[in-house]
Amino acid sequence: MKKEQILEELLKTDGYLSGEELGRKMNCTRAAVSGIINKLRDEGYTIDSVTNRGYRLTGTPNVLTPELVAAHLGPERTKTVLVLPEIDSTNKYLKKLADEGAPDGQVVIADCQTRGRGRMGREFYSPKNKGIYFSMLMQPDILPEQAFNVTPCAAVATARAIEKTAGVSPAIKWVNDLLLGGKKIVGILTEMTLEAETGRVGSIICGIGINVLEEDEDFSEELRGIAGSIKTASGIECSRAALAAALIGEMDILREGWLSDRASFLDAYRERCATRGPIVIHDLVGHKKTADALGIGDDFSLRVRYEDGTEEYVRSGEVSIRAQGGGYTSA
Repeated sequence: MKKEQILEELLKTDGYLSGEELGRKMNCTRAAVSGIINKLRDEGYTIDSVTNRGYRLTGTPNVLTPELVAAHLGPERTKTVLVLPEIDSTNKYLKKLADEGAPDGQVVIADCQTRGRGRMGREFYSPKNKGIYFSMLMQPDILPEQAFNVTPCAAVATARAIEKTAGVSPAIKWVNDLLLGGKKIVGILTEMTLEAETGRVGSIICGIGINVLEEDEDFSEELRGIAGSIKTASGIECSRAALAAALIGEMDILREGWLSDRASFLDAYRERCATRGPIVIHDLVGHKKTADALGIGDDFSLRVRYEDGTEEYVRSGEVSIRAQGGGYTSA
């Protein structure tokens, strides 16, 4: 805990902090402070030390560790944030924690997933030291039909976190993929449990995978044409810990207000939505229909017009967007 606190103090201070001052804040000796500083250096942090001035943080490794995420969050919120080096699936692990009584707002973050899952049962590529694999538990007292909005609202929250941290603005492909440079950089998988006796929602687990530092060669040939990362699209190597903390902050805002402040999420979703014009709709049983995407309905559904002129609001399935050159891309 003291290592997290010292790192937090160094991160929020531009100048030097003396060992005596840090020891006083941490209620420990200067020798203990020096030992913690050396541990941080061993983990890749660059910390200058000057006699009679103290310590100054000049560089941080781009890692996902409990200490660095906590330093960006603060100790109180970190109490319900679990950062793991590797897990099979953050959604699966969080389901287990929920069954054991985890509270509303519990977060699981992993540096790597061995069995990451996307929508439609697909695998979500989750390499080590590259991305952020995140799940948050929500326990709203709502009916199942009210839960549809949480997924597009999570897309807005994720886009806002990326904007704050990396300074780039992803677009949203209906319903919940984020695009940068025309390629998918974020996937979202929301899973829900129901209370058998009441028919109301028991819990919602929102899983979010963000490609942050991947290079083109990190993706398979199959994925290379449709998947990218913040780095490949913008050249920016943003801090994964800072982005994870920003995502927690934006998802906390969602958790508190996505039902009461749905209009602001809807406006933001419409502004960012890239699903317009010619598309192919893939329904849940594998059927395909060609249509034109006309806009987003008040319930986040996709308004479409088919080739025969009929219109409807689509509430499930996936879409492929017409790419430059005439084909369709599912990115």
